[in-house]
Amino acid sequence: MCREMYQDIQKLIASTNLFLKKKATLAAVRIIRKVPDMVDEFAKLVESLLQERNHGVQLATFALMREILQVDSSYKTKFRKLIPNLIKAHKQLLSGGYTPDYDISGVLDPFLQVSILHVLRLLGEQDADASEEMYDLLTQLASNPDSGKTATNAILYECARTIVSVESSAALKTLGINILGKFLANKDNNTRYVALELLKKVVSLDYDAVQRHKATILDCVREKDISIKKGALDLLSQLVNKGNVRSIVKEILNIIIVANPEFQADLAATICWATEKYAPNVRWQIDATIKVLTLAGSYVKDEHVYNLIHVITASPSQCAHSVHSAYLALKENLKQEGLVLFAMWMIGEFGHLLRKPYSDNTLNADPVQPDEILGIIETIIKNPKTSSKIRDYALTALIKLSVKLPGEFLERINELIVSQMNWPVSEVQQRSLEYAALMDAKFKDKRRQILEPIPLSRKAEELARGKTSEDSSDGVGDVGDIMPDQGEAKPGTDIIDIFNNEPEPVIERKDNPKATIDILDEVFSSMGGNEEPAPAASIDLFEDQKSTPLPAQTASAPSSNVLLLHTRRSSTCLATTVFLLPLPPPPSKCPKCELKDLLMRIC
Repeated sequence: MCREMYQDIQKLIASTNLFLKKKATLAAVRIIRKVPDMVDEFAKLVESLLQERNHGVQLATFALMREILQVDSSYKTKFRKLIPNLIKAHKQLLSGGYTPDYDISGVLDPFLQVSILHVLRLLGEQDADASEEMYDLLTQLASNPDSGKTATNAILYECARTIVSVESSAALKTLGINILGKFLANKDNNTRYVALELLKKVVSLDYDAVQRHKATILDCVREKDISIKKGALDLLSQLVNKGNVRSIVKEILNIIIVANPEFQADLAATICWATEKYAPNVRWQIDATIKVLTLAGSYVKDEHVYNLIHVITASPSQCAHSVHSAYLALKENLKQEGLVLFAMWMIGEFGHLLRKPYSDNTLNADPVQPDEILGIIETIIKNPKTSSKIRDYALTALIKLSVKLPGEFLERINELIVSQMNWPVSEVQQRSLEYAALMDAKFKDKRRQILEPIPLSRKAEELARGKTSEDSSDGVGDVGDIMPDQGEAKPGTDIIDIFNNEPEPVIERKDNPKATIDILDEVFSSMGGNEEPAPAASIDLFEDQKSTPLPAQTASAPSSNVLLLHTRRSSTCLATTVFLLPLPPPPSKCPKCELKDLLMRIC
């Protein structure tokens, strides 16, 4: 139908009736939108339409030009020769007198002015000569001091869009960004919103000019309107760099205290991202993240907690500062889940450092008695509102402390572990049973070996190689303080890194390169006989859970129980799990095959 009617539309465009001319031009816009290959039939009429002085016809003509340029960008070259006519038409509007039919709040036809600027923006993109022609007009508009009216703001906004889109000078771009900065201080939320959206697009063009409005952007983050707050926060995250990260994070921390819970999650995510990417040093990153965990830990994603753990484990000199800071923060606030998870991990891994005094230029901490450490853990696990994830972390911290605290506290640790055996969540029950079995006196010698410090993950190793940590002033917290009286942590350990996704192979011990770690060693600890055991064979009992391979071993006589030590890769717990399984009556066939069948049935 469009192909059949386009000739009639062309005739109506040439009509002397201005109303018909306007309507026919708008019909041409819709024909081009439906049948783009007919653009040539109407593009040749644009120049004659621009000669009309009627505002309605001019609005329709500019709409036709925008549609033509959208369908076929090659017409930009042909239309650029009309730029002087467009500029002349716009200046006539600026200097024109009062016209009741087109006047809006003292501005002569702002709709037509915005349409002209829109076409100029399309024609000036990626063309220095065309941009130079419209320089004077844009400068005149950007210098307009009257920006209190909605009509004027609409023209200024389109002027700013045109300035940042064409090949304008740095001074003109600064003028355009200053217009948007004034909009941010406007009381109208719609005006501020459009300014924020445009600033997010132009921050890469002139970072310094946008940076000057940082204070106004921070004020927008404090607004009540959620769209304004989120838009300002997104823009603020684009302004963060190593030079201003301290001041911006400080301001956001002040805002997060009074922010509503829905917005605290966005603020916390922005702070964590900024500290991870632009932290000037490790000490500041640790302190800033712990502060976020203290104020909004329940809204911090687990990945940020894990990233902080990576940073700390890669910086041994910061371990003492971190664990003391985490403990002090935990004493003040037990309601933030992210803080509790982080503090439980720190206490479990570096709890022995709490027993030493610590002092530096930002923190003075007295030694913490074991009773206090166990008391705060007891408060957490005995709270009925404590989540299962936190209970897992707390139980792991307790079993870790069993080799770090004096022997007289083992009984209390065991009582706390056993107290969780009846918790309705099976994961907590299982962990409690496993750790209670590991607390048995017959595993005293092997408990310290099983609970060795977790080795550095791949990410932590990369951080350790690529970032030099800030040393403490008094030297407290060096590598030798991490596990006192145990020497260096062996690279071979039953505890694998929870942050890696690939299973680790069985690692040989340093003291005997030919002897691998035998997970089922206790199965046959009470068996007699001189029969030479068969070579160890690896059995993957927990393939679905990506566990480490478990070597099996044969023997000549059965035992009453089987002890399995299994290191589990989990995002909620750092531990070696222990299984106590009853053995069947003496097998009638090969003991190795019988045991293997039993274990496979259990799994």
